[in-house]
Amino acid sequence: MISTFWNTLQDNSTLAGLLALSSLLILIGSLLLVPWILISLPEDYFHNPHHRPLESFLHRPVWRGSLLVLKNALGILLLMAGIGMLVLPGQGVLTILVALILIDFPGKFYLKKKLISIPSFHKVANHIRHKKGKAGFQP
Repeated sequence: MISTFWNTLQDNSTLAGLLALSSLLILIGSLLLVPWILISLPEDYFHNPHHRPLESFLHRPVWRGSLLVLKNALGILLLMAGIGMLVLPGQGVLTILVALILIDFPGKFYLKKKLISIPSFHKVANHIRHKKGKAGFQP
């Protein structure tokens, strides 16, 4: 299977270039977007089920529907990118965490709380916040 993929890339330089470019864009995007989102969240975000990051934008029904669709679409895109970054360069685990923050689904709060309780997640997320002078997430 890997040799078939490798042969396809060798035979199609445009595909190889597009994959390399998309990998680079995902890497740069994750390096900019993931820290910004983690810094923007309140320190008790993972312990308070009532935090809604986009709540201030959702007062008007017209905006609410549009922004919810865009937020979930961005979350799904980040989730796919994060899964890809588990084998490609980038912050895959943190990108998946940010995707889960954006996507709305049943059981979301429990899953986010479970993920942030993993010591490696918690340590990296708090390190990013401390570099910008923000208090770390509550354990």
